Amino acid sequence: MTIRHRTLALLACAALVIPAGPVTAAEPRPAAEPLPPGTEIRGWNILSNNDAGADLTIAASRAYGINQIQLSHQLVHHLREIKDPARAKRVNRLTDAAHAAGASEVVVWDHSLYKLGRIAEMERTIGAIALVKNDRVRLMAKSMPHDYHLTHPNDLYVQRINRPTLIEYDAAGEFNGQGKIAGAWPQDHLARWKYYETLPNVIGYVARTDRYDASHIVGTPTEINLYALARAVQQPTITPEEIYADWTRSTYGAAAAPRVASALGKSFEIVTSSLYSLGTNTANHSMLDYEPYCSSYHRHVSGKWLDPPEVTVAHTVDRRFHYWIDIIDRLSPVACKTDGILRREAPDVLDKGWVKSGNRMDLEYLGYLVKEKDHGVRVTESALADIEAARPDLTAAHYRQLRAYFERTLLTARLHRAVAKAYFGYRIYARGSSHRTPELTRTIQDGLREAKQVAAAIRAYPDKAASGEWNWLVDAAEADKYYARITRGWDRYGGVKVPPPA
Repeated sequence: MTIRHRTLALLACAALVIPAGPVTAAEPRPAAEPLPPGTEIRGWNILSNNDAGADLTIAASRAYGINQIQLSHQLVHHLREIKDPARAKRVNRLTDAAHAAGASEVVVWDHSLYKLGRIAEMERTIGAIALVKNDRVRLMAKSMPHDYHLTHPNDLYVQRINRPTLIEYDAAGEFNGQGKIAGAWPQDHLARWKYYETLPNVIGYVARTDRYDASHIVGTPTEINLYALARAVQQPTITPEEIYADWTRSTYGAAAAPRVASALGKSFEIVTSSLYSLGTNTANHSMLDYEPYCSSYHRHVSGKWLDPPEVTVAHTVDRRFHYWIDIIDRLSPVACKTDGILRREAPDVLDKGWVKSGNRMDLEYLGYLVKEKDHGVRVTESALADIEAARPDLTAAHYRQLRAYFERTLLTARLHRAVAKAYFGYRIYARGSSHRTPELTRTIQDGLREAKQVAAAIRAYPDKAASGEWNWLVDAAEADKYYARITRGWDRYGGVKVPPPA
């Protein structure tokens, strides 16, 4: 079994995306035509090889006016994978289903150019694109200049691409909870679209709808992101408030809508004060991982694309920070300052002395982190209270789903608060005896105590969410690792131990 494709190709994250038409040796069928030039594209991307999730997503696409379906990652990441008959059969079946649902164009991914897609090569890549003569070539660029972090600016390279360009959004939240916790981003999606829709080369959008396995967001509260993008294209003047009001009213009913909209509208505040630390994402693809995951401290830092590289952090901290001098210099582990990536991808940061060697975590920045994480917990508690207030007006199924959604969010926010207090406090403690005040020891021990409690609550929680790249349950095990490292002695910090909490 094979996949037949036509000559049109798109560049997406240095991946070729090729329109696919199904064909079998026994029953040859004509390949579907690509969308004609000038057509506005409204696309969804399915990453997971979960048939039930893919079928549900494709079935829902008609109501959103989706005219392009992309199949990527676990479905097709490299065209050579189509040699596998089982994979080809699945792609053919999904292609047929997408056409039946009204998507006239179905494309598959190929990462043949992936290694070219690095920051240092962007100028050369744009230059190479300008040399392409085939006028049927379209491109796809992320809505952000790197991975999908809520603190990143828009991708300013897009305006320099002299090709019809599709903007890729991550509605599923790869770094922002992957649909398992509060993950409504209408205000972010709309704000970015208001910029991209002004660019003459932009021909539409495509939205990621899952993050592996059973993590599809269709049928979950996170589906509001797909609705937001569809409405933004249909009605450019629509506001985030209208998105929240309209979607919650049609999904949960008029009586419950205001409370549910209030809860979902707090997602951005919750996640950027829980999975982020002072404006930089400190979650490894949504997973709890302050160390050894180094990308949070160099590759993913939003300051790389901002001039000046500064951020104002609210979250009761209410202070403006320099991404490198203030945030990364304090928060970054020593190993992440010296692993070579910072030197390769942001050499000016080191040349200017913005990031200094050594472990420079201190009490001032621990105080900021604790205030921010406390804020994330409080806002999540208020969102959960919104759902409780809406309970009389919700169906039993909707109440159970929303309750679990925000209870997982609260446990996640509490776990990040606990581990941040213990881990970043330990970083100060490890600097030497002069730093080991009774107050610092209490802060670390409070974090360790709460981490144990929350990890146990996560393990006992009955609705652990669908499987995906981020396994929410594994965060409990990660918290245990930090407890052991800190109380038994962490080799990379000289084996220094903090007495376990009583």
